[in-house]
Amino acid sequence: GRNMSKSCKGLAMELVKCLSESDCVKVEKRPYRECAGRMSPSISSECVGLRETYFNCKRGQACFLLFFSYAIWLSYLFFLFYIYIFYSKNAQYAC
Repeated sequence: GRNMSKSCKGLAMELVKCLSESDCVKVEKRPYRECAGRMSPSISSECVGLRETYFNCKRGQACFLLFFSYAIWLSYLFFLFYIYIFYSKNAQYAC
């Protein structure tokens, strides 16, 4: 995605560079996505390591974004609840 942080983007570039030098891409002429996705013997262990790191990076970001959006939503609900309680108390005293 567009929201990918610099760290994941850097890893993606490294992975593409690594794959472009692998037999999977150079000899077998397979697309990058396919070479990155499969447990191919024609990609180096370095590429496999990069791939794992990259996917973990993206997964970590997805989890963080999900957590962050939940946190915002919850704080918003608490805020509304607080306003409701505050005003209902004041309304009682007003009469």
